[in-house]
Amino acid sequence: MALQTGQQVEIKNAKHVIGKIVRLRDSDPIGGDVYEVEIDPQHLYLRESSLESIDVPKFETPHLNRASDEWLAEVQRATSILQAVIDNPNDPTLRNAMVESLDKLGHIDSI
Repeated sequence: MALQTGQQVEIKNAKHVIGKIVRLRDSDPIGGDVYEVEIDPQHLYLRESSLESIDVPKFETPHLNRASDEWLAEVQRATSILQAVIDNPNDPTLRNAMVESLDKLGHIDSI
């Protein structure tokens, strides 16, 4: 398993690691929800057998040209999505749609 500096990994069997929920990453009714968790800066020394490489989903959305017909249509879509998120802030599907729409508009940078 060739791990690289800066690569995100799953720490298997971690004990007493404190963090805070960033967002719901995936919702799985069978296996349970998967959350992105921010861990306070700390240094842990772990054997390679305790680490597993993970794939991080990224939005691959190209930005639309500002004031184009497509951009204006996306502004209208984003407005309705944002209102839906305000009405139902715990819906991960709406939150993902909001991020995707704002990314298309060039208002956020995907990570």
